[in-house]
Amino acid sequence: MDKRELIKITSVETGISQTDVQRVINVVLGTVLSTIKKEEPVKIMGFGTFSVQVRKERKGYDLWEKKSVVIPERKVVKFTPSKLINLSK
Repeated sequence: MDKRELIKITSVETGISQTDVQRVINVVLGTVLSTIKKEEPVKIMGFGTFSVQVRKERKGYDLWEKKSVVIPERKVVKFTPSKLINLSK
């Protein structure tokens, strides 16, 4: 599912225009993004938690150059689904 499909489905389910749904989704996603940039977790009850995780520096291998390289430490976004979500069904 992409953003357009999410907007369309939400519009049909709620009876709200796609333009208004798009505005709301843009605000929600913008808020999540700005909070993550501040390295604060975003917890959405019944859905999951977005947080910033640090990946430590590690060794890798460059296939083109055929030599070992050091992959520097970096920050990544981690998503942990809520325990209420059962993906096995």
